[in-house]
Amino acid sequence: MGLKIATWNLCLGLFHKKDYVRKLLNENEIDILNLQETELETGLDLKNLHIRGYVLESETNEKKIRVVTYIRNTITYTRRADLESPNLHLIILDIKNEDNLRVITLYRTFNPQDKTTARAFFRKQLEVIERATVKTTIFLGDLNLDENKRHKINYYQRQLFQDIEEIIGHHNYTQHVKNPTWQREINTVIKNSIIDHVYSTDSTKVESICLKDVIFGDHKLVLLSLEQNTKEKQRTISKRTWRCYNEDSLLEELKSVDWQTNIDSVQEMWNSYENEIVKIVDKLAPVEVSTNCINRATTSPFLRSKLNRRKYLLKKRSKGVLVDAEKDEIRNLTKQIRYSYYEDRRQHVRTRIKPGNNKSLWDAVRIAKDIEPVPLPDYVTRDGEIYTEKEVASAFSEYFDDKVTNLQSSTEKSGSVYNGKKCLNSCNKNFMTEDKVKECLNELKIKNCEGFDRIPLRILKSGAPILCRPLSILFHKIYETKQIPEQWKVAKVLPLHKKGNLHDVTNYRPISNLCSVSKIYEKLILKRLENIAQENNIDLTGIQQHGFKRKRSTTTASLTLQSLISRKMDENKFAAMASLDLSAAFDLVDLDLLSKRIRIMGLPDDIRDLLKIWLENRFYYVQANGVNSIMKQTNVGTVQGSILGPILYALFIKPLYDIEKITTFADDNYVVSWSTKKENALEILRKKLEKILKWLKDSGLKVNESKTELCIFHRNKNTEGQLTIEESPIVAKDEMNVLGMTFDSNLKWGPQVSRVIKGANKALQAIKMIRKFFNTNEIIQLLTSNFYSRLYYCSEVWHLPTLSPNLKQILLSASANALKLCYNKYDRSLSYIELHKQSQRALPVEVCAYKHSLLLYKVVREEQPKREWIGLNFQMINTRRQQFFETSNASNYKVGNNILINRLSSLNRKILLQDLNLPFESFKIKCKTMFLNQS
Repeated sequence: MGLKIATWNLCLGLFHKKDYVRKLLNENEIDILNLQETELETGLDLKNLHIRGYVLESETNEKKIRVVTYIRNTITYTRRADLESPNLHLIILDIKNEDNLRVITLYRTFNPQDKTTARAFFRKQLEVIERATVKTTIFLGDLNLDENKRHKINYYQRQLFQDIEEIIGHHNYTQHVKNPTWQREINTVIKNSIIDHVYSTDSTKVESICLKDVIFGDHKLVLLSLEQNTKEKQRTISKRTWRCYNEDSLLEELKSVDWQTNIDSVQEMWNSYENEIVKIVDKLAPVEVSTNCINRATTSPFLRSKLNRRKYLLKKRSKGVLVDAEKDEIRNLTKQIRYSYYEDRRQHVRTRIKPGNNKSLWDAVRIAKDIEPVPLPDYVTRDGEIYTEKEVASAFSEYFDDKVTNLQSSTEKSGSVYNGKKCLNSCNKNFMTEDKVKECLNELKIKNCEGFDRIPLRILKSGAPILCRPLSILFHKIYETKQIPEQWKVAKVLPLHKKGNLHDVTNYRPISNLCSVSKIYEKLILKRLENIAQENNIDLTGIQQHGFKRKRSTTTASLTLQSLISRKMDENKFAAMASLDLSAAFDLVDLDLLSKRIRIMGLPDDIRDLLKIWLENRFYYVQANGVNSIMKQTNVGTVQGSILGPILYALFIKPLYDIEKITTFADDNYVVSWSTKKENALEILRKKLEKILKWLKDSGLKVNESKTELCIFHRNKNTEGQLTIEESPIVAKDEMNVLGMTFDSNLKWGPQVSRVIKGANKALQAIKMIRKFFNTNEIIQLLTSNFYSRLYYCSEVWHLPTLSPNLKQILLSASANALKLCYNKYDRSLSYIELHKQSQRALPVEVCAYKHSLLLYKVVREEQPKREWIGLNFQMINTRRQQFFETSNASNYKVGNNILINRLSSLNRKILLQDLNLPFESFKIKCKTMFLNQS
């Protein structure tokens, strides 16, 4: 079993709570319990505090013992008094297990007994932790520091968090406690905070953190469960092996096939094609049955011979017949085998990494640590009912089906709903030509996953030179007959765990694998829709929609919202913004309404017919633990996991833009109103929301009013308030999550800085775990693609040139802490700025200037955002002799520095006007040289 380690602040001392401590140990099966504020006098006989089955360890202190630890007597451990310092309220233990775990518990007091300041005392504690940190270390206890306020500028203890980063930051500890651990009622107001912390150097060892309510005291019991060391039950896994596959063999096999193109029926033609392709796939990449053991690669003959030789010599040694030369040979063989295993794992880790892909980063960590992916459990539960291993697939299938069915039954469409207006003219055109089919084949991604047809995308892309001709004939028949093979309408669904209990089906979401060739069908239709939009010079899905478009992203959507809100704040107005939450929006799209809306819009009949046969009468089944559920039919939704799904949803929602001005990214919707009076702004917003909600409900979509959020923005006045929508009160929050960013009510961006640093540090923790497999230059590349990409996520919105000095310092500190990973021995005498220069890494202020130079180009050349382009034309200084870009800052108040064109004044006299006429890539290179010192 894995270890259970807990920490608890007793508040009133151990003598008063010994019996309750015994109860906690037994009820929760705790292996190591760390207690703070035990309040025991030095020299006291501790025998009366012993608990059966546990050993008691107390801190070394001359005056009062405030920290003790109970350790189960079956655990082998060593007390590291040599690393501790007396009177510092900490205990260090080495636990003898597979990982050689070190556990450090401490208590940070407000009133140090040595009469030093609280900060100086805490720094002494941190310096001990810094010296004691090893590969696998956990330190925990009551730090009396609120984690929720770590990056708040006005938090009076913020300097202590800076001390943590300065002294032990290079060890990349992860803080695991996310919810309040302390709660007290003060003057009828309930206050809570996260002051009990749990830090670890290897987060992969942490299985779970849970908080337990206790009868006595203000603190909760924080219980940490470490991963189990016992081996999991082996399961059989069927998987294709691609060891012997190569493209030349595939093309030879495809050439030998007689592709029958004279078949009249679309279904029969595809049956013939599918049968031939699957035969070839099974021949070149056969399905093998294996177990979920850790060995990931077949042992090479060279390594096998070394292992066998070493095994033989070890047997001789056990019999005492080994000569000296053979002893040396054993040592050499051991070194060679270890190096071989290291190289094998190194190659696995290196090939797994994909720049900017957080999942691939943690996949590489799992390979480096020999951690198997968590399989689906042997049983699952739903509403208290247990489903055994063979019933798991059916349980997931019923849950996914009931979820959509229940949502659909709770909605009611209206025949009078507004369905849009005509905005384009287009005629039927056979777009399923051989050239287009070839283009779509070449655009496919090289993936080994397969759907119901058992044909991986890799086969289609690699075999495009041969498959192009027969597939183009097939698609021509599809266009003429408006029929598609039935197999293409079947989706294989895999459950993916989101969070929480692994055995609860409600903690999973469905991932659909569609048939490979059906993706070409979708791509052909998508390209036709893009051509129609280009021919009519319109935006098919509306300019308010920022999702699934070229040159549009979460950045452009949030920049639009930020620009609007900051302008109103600079006019000394209140701006109220609401975010609407839709439940399973893509899955609830009514197909009849969708067809009606794209007809009214003006899309041609052939597109509507091809979409109709693709969307209607679809089937899906769930695959889990090697078992398939029965197929279920669905006649609603835009097909989860499909290429066309996003644009079809966007077309379905487009008529809403004629009713109200909103900003959307996919199914995330944001509505803004403003006024000089807060009450008026809220009333205007309420009326807008009522119209929007009515249209959404009349369209058959499910709005979750309980998750609708509200935030009121103003430069300095009170931003509390609420509005009522359909008898549901919505209370304004101090901040709002907008597309992965945090907008605070004053647009000072402190919470957002805290958010990006937390996200980036998670990636940093993963990079640290695979550090030894990469050289310094490669580590810098990993940091750039996986750490800094998160640190500067959407920085065009929040990373202002006029950001407060405190926030700039926090960003600089976070950036520097990542660079420490590039050095085995970090020189502490280096300043953060010197460290950046030594690592040839741009400072945050330099990144800010570079990002704003690109924004300038987009505003000037692409006229996006449109409102900023208009404003820049008024504020930009432009004379006959003007050579450099220059604009004025027209802000009325400090918050006006959020407005993009006011921010661009930070680039005054730095960029030549003629450079703005360069192609974007050329301009980008020039700005890198100018601001980032990169050629």
